Amino acid sequence: MRAIATHGIEGASLRAIAREGGFTTGTLAYYFRNKQEVLLFAGRTVLGGLVARVAAAHSMDLPLRSLEKALLRELPTTDATRLGWQVWLAFTARVPSDTDFRREHEERYAELRTLVRSTLDAAAMAGSLASGIDRAAESDHILTLLDGLGLQALLEPERFPAAYQRRLLRRAIRALERPQHTQKGE
Repeated sequence: MRAIATHGIEGASLRAIAREGGFTTGTLAYYFRNKQEVLLFAGRTVLGGLVARVAAAHSMDLPLRSLEKALLRELPTTDATRLGWQVWLAFTARVPSDTDFRREHEERYAELRTLVRSTLDAAAMAGSLASGIDRAAESDHILTLLDGLGLQALLEPERFPAAYQRRLLRRAIRALERPQHTQKGE
């Protein structure tokens, strides 16, 4: 993943990947037939990890807050999460022109949409989702915002520092909450 982040997906040769991992190209060839398989594995690792972490954070008690908490941890605000986003960006660049990358992207994003949608459904069942919310559209909105924040934070880190990323994501998710009724006189 570091080789892809450093050299880009096209520039990350098998030799560079092996060197970054501290092993020989022969060792790499034992596990992967070619560079395409290595790159798909890296993308699968990043996207699959995201899906697993969001799924693990789901809570029926506070579904919107659990989603918020999970997605906040995924923003590129640390060295580790920035590395994952750099690999995601390199991986995503191949999606329009490569069937294997496109299929992997579509499968992982379908899983993410399902997770976000089920969280919104749980919030509606718990009475914490504002009325009139189009849950399918909001699922897309949340994932699009997450992707956009990650991309902008990589491209313009000074404009999108960690606190600002978190504030924008929190605002979008909390806008979905049912307004709390106030006591008379408040």
